[in-house]
Amino acid sequence: QDEPLRSRKVFVGRCTEDMTEDELREFFSQYGDVMDVFIPKPFRAFAFVTFADDQIAQSLCGEDLIIKGISVHKSTI
Repeated sequence: QDEPLRSRKVFVGRCTEDMTEDELREFFSQYGDVMDVFIPKPFRAFAFVTFADDQIAQSLCGEDLIIKGISVHKSTI
C-alpha cells in the first residue's frame, strides 16, 4: 500500500514584518533544501516554507525556533 502523501510545506507563525523571504530561506536551508518561501502580502505575521524532502518538514513540526531573536512556531499543513 502506498504511504499517504506527506506535506513538504511548513507553516511558520509569529513572523515579524522585517523578516524577508531570503532570510527565511537562509535560516531554514540549514535543515535541508528549501524549494520555496512565501510571505503573504499584505503582511499577516506568517509564512510558508516548502522543503524538497517531506521528512525535513515533518521533523520540524511543532518545534519553536529562534529567527532574528524572535521565537517562531512551525507546523506542517
